[in-house]
Amino acid sequence: MKAFLARNHKWLLFFAVLGIVYALGIWLGASPIAAGGVFAVPFLMAAAGPQIGPNDQSGTTLWPNAGDKGSFFSATPVVQPVGATQAALAAGANYDHWLFYTPLADIADGDLLTAFVPGFAGTLVAFDAWVEKAATTAAKASSLNLEIGATNTTGGVVALTSANCTPKGVKVAGSAITGANAFSATDAISIEAASTTAFVEGAIWMDITYAKTGVSDLLTAVRTALVNLGLMKGAA
Repeated sequence: MKAFLARNHKWLLFFAVLGIVYALGIWLGASPIAAGGVFAVPFLMAAAGPQIGPNDQSGTTLWPNAGDKGSFFSATPVVQPVGATQAALAAGANYDHWLFYTPLADIADGDLLTAFVPGFAGTLVAFDAWVEKAATTAAKASSLNLEIGATNTTGGVVALTSANCTPKGVKVAGSAITGANAFSATDAISIEAASTTAFVEGAIWMDITYAKTGVSDLLTAVRTALVNLGLMKGAA
């Protein structure tokens, strides 16, 4: 018997505590609910709130109003951002970059990157350049843009000049990408140059910021689940 107690004392303590919690629940009027032969232990909520969890066993929402939602152990639900801020946060958690190096003297009108296929679906978020080696010869320029298949993105033009490609390390920001920027797993992405007056020296990193569609959908699903559980305020 002593050996049995020594081996199982943690489990015995666990079930003893569970029994006490169960008894307190009944004493407080928060009896377990049976549905389909399965008993669900209620969450203990604030005195003014409901005394059972967000959903019963059939999945029916038990909160009478959206404003009545509580959370586990009476904790205050997290306030989520709304509108554009919320979308930006969800997308920002999913941003990544493709970096492509090119000497400025190699830039000529036409494709600098041809038919790059990522192999997953997503959106092109931004296009910028970072100067690796400064341009020192004056009056040189080129405009770079992104293309998905045979269609240019709306926005996302990087206007390179001798003046903004110096000093080393500076960022040449592209214009905002506002449309035609979604790609599928089989779409080809290209970088094009136009209106080029050939550079003599210098080099840049071409920086494409993108977001994977699947991860954005997952983050949205997690947010929706947290709202439905009452752990986050706002609309799902």
